[in-house]
Amino acid sequence: MNNPDDDLRDGGIPGQAKQRRAKRDTRRTTVTLEQLPLFADERSLSEALLGPGKYTHWRAVVTLLEGRGFPKIDGLMGGRYTRAVRAFFDREYRIHGDSQISKPHQPANLGAAWKKR
Repeated sequence: MNNPDDDLRDGGIPGQAKQRRAKRDTRRTTVTLEQLPLFADERSLSEALLGPGKYTHWRAVVTLLEGRGFPKIDGLMGGRYTRAVRAFFDREYRIHGDSQISKPHQPANLGAAWKKR
């Protein structure tokens, strides 16, 4: 039961202590992909990749990502392989390690379509 003396003891007006406790309980630290287990559930992945409260957006986007090669949920393990998730995004955004060398760019041939034959 809510005791009015608790509110006054906390140095506020009645009801403020309860609000502060509720706010304290909802604060969470940001979870990173590295902190997730090897196979993570959808809600945990959405929080690690997009931030808290983005699960609905994640559900809409993940099907599009799967069409581009995003790792699917492993039925036996009950989640997505987090290392494969990281590798997918590294490939998508062309992140290479120190030992990897991307192939050299070809020089641009601007205006080639308009050159006279």
